[in-house]
Amino acid sequence: MRTVTDPKSGATVKPTASSTACSRELPSTDFRQGRAPSCEDANWYEVQILDSYGLEGRDNECGGIYRIAPPAVNMCRPPLMWQTYDIEYHAPRYDEAGVRTTPGRISVNHNGKQIHQDVELPDSPQAVERRQANPRAVPAGRIVLHYHRDAIEYRNIWLEEI
Repeated sequence: MRTVTDPKSGATVKPTASSTACSRELPSTDFRQGRAPSCEDANWYEVQILDSYGLEGRDNECGGIYRIAPPAVNMCRPPLMWQTYDIEYHAPRYDEAGVRTTPGRISVNHNGKQIHQDVELPDSPQAVERRQANPRAVPAGRIVLHYHRDAIEYRNIWLEEI
């Protein structure tokens, strides 16, 4: 795993795996409400990681799949408490012409409770552009842990092919 720790840079972590299907365990803690770190995969789908304790539970709040699906229930703990995210992701598949043959799918458990189960993921415009420009440009198992200049910590991250 490669890590970048300069808080002035908006640090991003980019672990990679060679498979298009993987499981991730992301223990994290945040320190104040208002920022929007997230876990993003190679096809530009983001699971939101931010303080949303006591909020409604929308797609742009903790556990939401950004612009796709809100969590079934808001399982966010109060600030300063460790949160866990268990994410199972299956990348979409494409034929030689770049036509999607199988949609991507994602399941997410947040703090031990399933908040997304086998959600079908639409094609993202960013992933389509990258794939057309260079089909090998984005590693299959890449994830990005965004950092938007507000304090968040991750520990003991697991990424395994399934």
